Amino acid sequence: LMPQPASLSNNAYFRALRGAVPVPAAGREKLAFQMLMVLCMVVCMVTLNWLLHTPDLTPNGFSQALYEYPLTFTIAFIVRTLIANPLVEHIMHAVIPATLSGLKRTVVLTLINVGIMVTIMTFFGVIISNGPLQFTWLDYAQSLPLSFTMAFVLNFLIVAPAVKLSFAHIVKPKLLLLRKARELRTAVRSFTLRVTR
Repeated sequence: LMPQPASLSNNAYFRALRGAVPVPAAGREKLAFQMLMVLCMVVCMVTLNWLLHTPDLTPNGFSQALYEYPLTFTIAFIVRTLIANPLVEHIMHAVIPATLSGLKRTVVLTLINVGIMVTIMTFFGVIISNGPLQFTWLDYAQSLPLSFTMAFVLNFLIVAPAVKLSFAHIVKPKLLLLRKARELRTAVRSFTLRVTR
C-alpha cells in the first residue's frame, strides 16, 4: 500500500498558522523570540521597500542602503518592546473574546500587531528613507496602505510561521542546553569551593 499524505492538521506550517505552535510568554525566551521576529520582519520590509522605491538597483545602490537594516532593527525592537507589546496585551484582553481560537485568532492578532507596528514604523521608515528634512505627512499617508499590506502578508504567511517553528525546534532547545550548561558550571564551581575549604 502506498503511504497516505499527511493531513493538513498534522502539517507544521498549518499548525503554526493556527497558533498551535507554542510561543514564549516571558523571560529570556520571549526576548529571544521577539528579537528573531523583529529581525526577520525588518530584513524583509527594508529589502522590499528598497526594491520598490530606489531608482538604483545596483549592488552599489544597495550598499548605500545597508545602514537602514541595523537602524531600523534598533528602532523596531524598541517600539516592539516598549509600545507595541503593552498595547497588544491591552487590546487582546479588551477586544478579543476568550472563545476565539485557531486561525481566526491568529488573523486577529496579526492584524493588531501589524497595525500598531506599521503605523509607527512607517513614520520612521519615511524619515530614514527621505531624510528628516524631506519628511511629509503626505508621503507617510501614501506609504501606509502598501506597508500594511506587505507587512500583514509577510508576517501572517511567512515570517511568523517560520519564526515560531525555528524557535520551537532550534532556538528553544539551544537555550535550554545553555541554561543547563550554566547550571552545571555553577554546581561544579560551588562543589569545588566546598572541597577546597
